[in-house]
Amino acid sequence: VLATFINGLMLMGLIVWILLEAWERLHAPVAMLPLPALAVATLGLVVNLIAWRWLHAGHDNAAVRSAMLRAS
Repeated sequence: VLATFINGLMLMGLIVWILLEAWERLHAPVAMLPLPALAVATLGLVVNLIAWRWLHAGHDNAAVRSAMLRAS
C-alpha cells in the first residue's frame, strides 16, 4: 500500500514537472534540430516494424493474436 502511495505521488510530481516544462516552452519555444529528430523517428519506426514482424511470426499464441488484433 505504501509503495502504491509513493508511486502515485511520483506520478503527480511528474505531471506537474511536464506541465511546467510545457508552459515554459509555449512561452519561449526552442528551435528543433530536424536531422536528429528524423533519425530518432526513423529508428523508432524500424524497431516497431521489427517488433511487429516478430509478433506476427508467433501467431499460434493467444496473447500474440490478441495483441495483433488490438493493434490493427
